[in-house]
Amino acid sequence: DFAVRLAAFRSLAELGPAAASTRAVIEPLAAGNYPDVVLWAKVTLARMDVKDADAAAVIRAGLESRSAAEKLAAASAFPLLAGTEPADVQKLATLFRDPSSRVRKAAVEAAGECGPRAKAAVPDAVKLVRDSDSDVALAAVVALGRIGASDAAVVSALRQAAQRNTALGQAAASSLRRLGIPPDATPDPRPKGKGKN
Repeated sequence: DFAVRLAAFRSLAELGPAAASTRAVIEPLAAGNYPDVVLWAKVTLARMDVKDADAAAVIRAGLESRSAAEKLAAASAFPLLAGTEPADVQKLATLFRDPSSRVRKAAVEAAGECGPRAKAAVPDAVKLVRDSDSDVALAAVVALGRIGASDAAVVSALRQAAQRNTALGQAAASSLRRLGIPPDATPDPRPKGKGKN
């Protein structure tokens, strides 16, 4: 299961040198046949050796891969980049247009996890609020709240989403509150001049 592998690799990568006792298990995976496992194994090994530049190079290459599995893994590993450059964020944001909804979701989740470091991804993330896949749209509204941009396009997209009586609407309202914006600033649905007390 990808989620279990991801959690295990991510934990080991975050431990860095402290995870060195797992090297004998990780090294063969770096030469395996599964692009997502290979990418995470290489990132984990680089982090064990405190070679963040090597880990970053693996992640950047994965973002440009043709393999959906490798792009998914690279997007998931993206928040590990120590100094996220705007160019890196733009590469991540290109995955917001990927044909795979799993890749789009992982990419926008990674942008959200990066918080304000991912402000360059905001215009593309706003578009995902209306994604045809509800999981992607939900991830986008959460990410926008985490990134912290509150420009007019973000507020408008989140307010429109907040009007829905769904998990998406609840998440959008939460993101608006996180940005310090009241989610209920919506127009009165009653016709003007009638029934107002």
